[in-house]
Amino acid sequence: MERSYGSFSRTVPLPSDANPEDIATDYSEGVVTVAIGKLESAAQERKGTRIPVA
Repeated sequence: MERSYGSFSRTVPLPSDANPEDIATDYSEGVVTVAIGKLESAAQERKGTRIPVA
């Protein structure tokens, strides 16, 4: 259980085969759902990509 006070952020490492162009997020009733697609080739890995959560 987390309490809200002030600003909040959380960092979650993504798997190396995650496709940053194929990520969907949803926030409903206090629950964040993140769906992550896989790359066809893990060699196309991108680092430092920011994903906005609505």
